[in-house]
Amino acid sequence: MQLRRHYREDLHDHDIITINGVPVTSLARTLTDCLLDLPPADALVAGDSLLRVHCRPDRWRSRDTNALWRELIADVEERLSSYRHRNGRVRAQSLLKLLSPWAESPGESELRRILLAAGFPLPDLQHRVVAENNEYFLDLAWPDIMLDVEFDGA
Repeated sequence: MQLRRHYREDLHDHDIITINGVPVTSLARTLTDCLLDLPPADALVAGDSLLRVHCRPDRWRSRDTNALWRELIADVEERLSSYRHRNGRVRAQSLLKLLSPWAESPGESELRRILLAAGFPLPDLQHRVVAENNEYFLDLAWPDIMLDVEFDGA
């Protein structure tokens, strides 16, 4: 594995934060760069993972998760719109609409990407169903047509 360093001249003070004494790019800047620079499949997996870490999704407090999600997405949308002539901006804006903190693993993100590329509509993630007095959360669901797809990590 080879280390790649990217030097950007467009970094602003608000793009840099310090974690354990190490200067790093902020979450919004990192997500923006991933969407712009990574291949789409990698950008989707990385974006979902960044959202999951930031939002810490809780099935019983989804309002809190969704508020953090909307806030971060709005920040990244604003950043992307400021890159008027940047290659990959339109693709990044399209990918941003597909990201979700509710994808519980990279495998679920990749499966969602494959299904979307095959023409499936956007699924509900971690869709709650109750059957025989048991509660289940479905990885990918299309409730209107009663379809569920589960990702088995094994």
